[in-house]
Amino acid sequence: MRLRSLVQKPALYAAELQLCAALGSTASSRLRLAVETGRFHLLNRLAPRRGAEAPQRYQVQIGGRHQDLWLRPASGDFFVLHELFLGECYFIPQHWRNDVRTVVDLGANIGLSCLYFGRYFPQAHYICVEPEPGNVELLRRNTQGLGTSVQVLAAAVSDQAGEALFDDTRPSWGGQLRESPGPGRQVRCMTGDEILALTQTGTIDLLKIDIEGAEARLFRGPCTWLQHVGMLVIEIHAPYSLAQFECDMGRFGFSVTLPDPALGNRLIFAHNQRLTHNPQLAQSELTL
Repeated sequence: MRLRSLVQKPALYAAELQLCAALGSTASSRLRLAVETGRFHLLNRLAPRRGAEAPQRYQVQIGGRHQDLWLRPASGDFFVLHELFLGECYFIPQHWRNDVRTVVDLGANIGLSCLYFGRYFPQAHYICVEPEPGNVELLRRNTQGLGTSVQVLAAAVSDQAGEALFDDTRPSWGGQLRESPGPGRQVRCMTGDEILALTQTGTIDLLKIDIEGAEARLFRGPCTWLQHVGMLVIEIHAPYSLAQFECDMGRFGFSVTLPDPALGNRLIFAHNQRLTHNPQLAQSELTL
């Protein structure tokens, strides 16, 4: 195992440097992205729990569009950057990319997932939901170039509207709603129905969920808004389980597709069979 790690890590670092070269739109930004990627790995090994660091501006090219990208060098922003654009964790198979006009991003972090999906769906309307104030600030900056096609909501998603305690002591990508007292801050909560009402079409064609364990909280209500979701991609976190997700999706007629090398999807997808029909999906679907 150790030998495999020693072989794989240099290859991974080399791939990350190649990504930095591809993303940077100026020589200075390419160099700085590469240097900060190396520094992130070093600091993560030496001092994984670090304080906040001021965001830095990089000039990049994503989806053929030149823009400013704001990242906090020593935080988890570089981890997320490489997870998305190198690891392709949100890769969507070609035959699932049809007719996506509205994308809702629950747990939008600093907007990198929105920029990633923007390569697939440049004409779509995006609703990005994120509760952590520092992330929200960078989310607004990083999606500014998309203009009115992006709507940022400084909130957490939950089964009930109002306020809830949000644990912001975790890494920048790992904050979560608390079910019990503890450190954190009060944040606004929005329901799926409220978010659906903000869409221009009355449907959510692509719903991305990465809410660090609050999945059970989100799905424990009536969830009638799910009837208007076409496709869903999710990162599942304990204590919520795969079996619970299948059960929750089954209530609304969703078919679940596991990560499949033949299809290319790295995460779990679910399709609303009432709103979508794809022969290729039916043939290749893996049922839990």
